[in-house]
Amino acid sequence: MAVPSRWYYVSPHPPASVGTDCPLIHRTAAPGAPAPGLSGVTERGDTTGAGCARARPVCGRRPIRASLAPQRRYCGGHRATEGSAIGQLPPLWYTVQVRERTHHVVIVPGLSDNPIGVAWLTRDWRAHYGLTPHVVRFGWRGQPDDFAPRLERLGRYIDGLVAPGAQVSLLGTSAGASAVLNAFFARRDDIRSVVSVCGRLRAGDGVYPSLDQSRNRLLFKPSVLCCDEGISRLTPADKAKILTIRPLFDELVPVTTMTIAGATNRRILAVEHMVGIYLALSVYARLIVDFLARV
Repeated sequence: MAVPSRWYYVSPHPPASVGTDCPLIHRTAAPGAPAPGLSGVTERGDTTGAGCARARPVCGRRPIRASLAPQRRYCGGHRATEGSAIGQLPPLWYTVQVRERTHHVVIVPGLSDNPIGVAWLTRDWRAHYGLTPHVVRFGWRGQPDDFAPRLERLGRYIDGLVAPGAQVSLLGTSAGASAVLNAFFARRDDIRSVVSVCGRLRAGDGVYPSLDQSRNRLLFKPSVLCCDEGISRLTPADKAKILTIRPLFDELVPVTTMTIAGATNRRILAVEHMVGIYLALSVYARLIVDFLARV
């Protein structure tokens, strides 16, 4: 699998030591370089020097943190020492090429199994955030006995992305949230992070609608029950990889069943199931992107 390259300008004032964290970096257009499309860098606004006035923040003015592998860095057309600290270079601006691991995000939609809406909402994630989305249908229509084979099929797709050594995260909307968590339970060490968007993760007690009242429940019910059981076995380290997003009110999924104790649980200003999913992947997309970059 080809490893993508990204170009940056590097500040003349790096930290005292440079490990795997990228030093002070601003994204800007370098002559003859491809358009940069990664937002996984630490950004600071106190830099000075030639080209600083033309430097564009990676995404708005908010800082974004991530770790980059200390591989070859290029300065002024000459290759620097493998993994060398930027602090060893003269105090000038350089065009730097950093090679990174691809970050895949496997997205499973809800009971409609329609990938079009989710694919459209995440169409710019690779260019803006360096995330490569893969929208995968779970196949919610069927009999309860079909659940295990379809979960296994989803797992094989995920394992195919993990095998080349890329970073893989999972995201599920609505019913897809329980599906991706069930896939996560079987490969916790291989998955970088998991995001649940308006998804029912537990059966819940005394809630409306109950799990038996859910539509198309033949495959949905075993997915939720399996997820509920798996959550009880999560360690604190596992829960640190999980983000749940819920609206203020949901007419289809009780909001009390959307959270996991010990995980990162966020509530957004939204009312209604489909509106909550849409806003989570558009207006509140930075909640997801920042979490994927941080974990």
